[in-house]
Amino acid sequence: MIPSTIGIAWYHEADYNGLREMFEDGRLLASTYQEWLEISDGLVEFLESQGVVVEKVYITPENFPIWCGDHELRLNNKARGKFVASVVNAVNKNTA
Repeated sequence: MIPSTIGIAWYHEADYNGLREMFEDGRLLASTYQEWLEISDGLVEFLESQGVVVEKVYITPENFPIWCGDHELRLNNKARGKFVASVVNAVNKNTA
């Protein structure tokens, strides 16, 4: 069963290339922001069509490395997932 609310990593266009370089697995992301946005918008559209509420969690060059350092995580997909989950959980806890 799909949870009713999920988070998805989201990026500002101005940050995208720098973040791709910063992430140790950045080469796995779409090579351009426009490609990434098209894929991600499609995913959001699909999830919302299934009744899922999608929380876009912005990862920035400022917040992510600090958070990873605080949690002793490397700058990769696993850490992005944990970061997104922590933000969504904090938001849901504050609105419950």
